[in-house]
Amino acid sequence: MHKFLAAVSFQILFVLIGGVLPLAAAEVLSVSFQTPGKSTPTFNLWLVDGAGKRAGFPPDGAAVKEIPDSEVDKESLTPSDPEASAEDAAKLESTRYSASVVHPEPGLSAVLYAPIATDFSIEVNRYKNGEEVLRKPITGKLKAGQTKRVSLPR
Repeated sequence: MHKFLAAVSFQILFVLIGGVLPLAAAEVLSVSFQTPGKSTPTFNLWLVDGAGKRAGFPPDGAAVKEIPDSEVDKESLTPSDPEASAEDAAKLESTRYSASVVHPEPGLSAVLYAPIATDFSIEVNRYKNGEEVLRKPITGKLKAGQTKRVSLPR
């Protein structure tokens, strides 16, 4: 019974601010960005592995999870201040888009595409053994119609 529970526990994933963390020792990579309110993002973000499999939000608009052990999430974030007025809450609301991979292989990269010229800001997080070991923002500019591959920090 204990071996069964240990095996089940290893497979269970906890969702944490734009990513996933397994119970057992593992590495997780999460890449995310936020948009104000419920506005449509000005760029698309997806991860690509060495075999060309994807996880994230490519330009066709449908979330994809082709990479094994990947997770894709779009969540609304609202302020937690109980004294915030409805008007304040609406101003502070945002939407987070994230793509995460358990046991990311070397060479995994992020791809960004912008249908219009825009600035971008993404955050890369790495977790090992349930601890965050890297939090790195990456910013830049994209021209209209530009696709950009971004190497992810180790």
